[in-house]
Amino acid sequence: MKIITHRGLWTEVSQQNTLAAFKLSQQENWGIETDLRSFQGKLFLSHDPLKSSTHAPSLEDLLNLWADTPELPIFMNIKEDGLLPLLRPFKTSIHSLNVIFFDMSIPQLIQYAKEFPRSMLATRYSEHERHPAALELCQWLWVDGFEVDPAPEDLSSFVKVKKMSIAVVSPELHSRQPQRAWNKFLAASWIPQGDLAICTDWPQKLKREIR
Repeated sequence: MKIITHRGLWTEVSQQNTLAAFKLSQQENWGIETDLRSFQGKLFLSHDPLKSSTHAPSLEDLLNLWADTPELPIFMNIKEDGLLPLLRPFKTSIHSLNVIFFDMSIPQLIQYAKEFPRSMLATRYSEHERHPAALELCQWLWVDGFEVDPAPEDLSSFVKVKKMSIAVVSPELHSRQPQRAWNKFLAASWIPQGDLAICTDWPQKLKREIR
């Protein structure tokens, strides 16, 4: 099971989506989830729209850092349309890493699928999105639960029939206790070990649950 740190490994909110947070996650052998945006024609990692690039790491910074650990996943949340032309100069580096793009609009997902394989694309599932779009284009299912915890049994057909991998948004990201959901997914032996990831703000706690 892959531990994915939400915006890197941090203790203060101000440390989210920083190179330092990404490096700490990397040192623990954990993947990351981060947010991709543009500013003045360049790509940066930031959840919110940028008014300055002073404190935001660039995509290039992350790709250079991750070159030493190409096996660790980078789940990249596409925060705006129109980023694909800016990504093209980095395609060689991106293809050498374990990058998964998600949350782009459906027209954009179709365009991404023309330039990246299924293994690098995810579509979204939640209690409000029970019929994910463009399944045939994606290897990954990004599983969220806004008001209720996602249930493994609801995902069995995606895993068993469509052979998809599952990335779960941990409930604490929505201000709920996560242990019950963690235990359910960890007990779902029908999900192959390499095909399950959990994106969490509490990776140390999740690691203890795995033990």
